[in-house]
Amino acid sequence: MNTELQKWHHIWLYAKGWYLTSDDIVEDLKVLVGHHSAMDTKFLSTSDIIRVLCDIAIPLMMRDQNIATDRLRGIFLRLIQSYSDPTTRIVRELLSFIAREQVEKDGITLTALGNPDPNLLPLSDHKDSRLGVFREYINTLDLG
Repeated sequence: MNTELQKWHHIWLYAKGWYLTSDDIVEDLKVLVGHHSAMDTKFLSTSDIIRVLCDIAIPLMMRDQNIATDRLRGIFLRLIQSYSDPTTRIVRELLSFIAREQVEKDGITLTALGNPDPNLLPLSDHKDSRLGVFREYINTLDLG
């Protein structure tokens, strides 16, 4: 069982669409990281959030060197094209990768994510979506 996945299970649940997203994804993630770390969100920076997302996403990418190279190249190329808000773009890219991670296969749970906590963020009404709130965003990406 993936301990990093379990450690940050609310981030995974957020990436997979179990929580609603607000207009400020970084602030949403500060709530989840703050809860996990027992810190007030005012003490968390955007860099802290990106660090946590990298701690989750990069080991997933590195399991296959070819996929990691292609994926990271794609992220950086899209960042170059994103003039308006590269920080949000980085966060969305990392969350989209996390959302794709398979936690169930053929009806067998590979890693139990636990349940979302409605006291942290509002819950999503489309819990059955494998890619959650990032489904539409992912579909706009040129992953080829």
